[in-house]
Amino acid sequence: MTNLAEGFDRVGEGEKLQFWNIARASAGEVKSLLYVVRDNQLAEDAAVQKLRTVAMEASALTQGLINSFSKKRAER
Repeated sequence: MTNLAEGFDRVGEGEKLQFWNIARASAGEVKSLLYVVRDNQLAEDAAVQKLRTVAMEASALTQGLINSFSKKRAER
């Protein structure tokens, strides 16, 4: 969330995209860490799956933001 916020506050379009891509990659890190949680039985499978779904949704929404911004940028 903080990478998204930092991207919104940037003036340069390239900088915005950079931080939004970092935000999307951070969702990937969360998904990866959830495998560690599951493999080490640090949480119930249902909880891990719910968090994985949230991370996937966050990633998809962030990718949608990136796509939309990139499309508008290309149309100029």
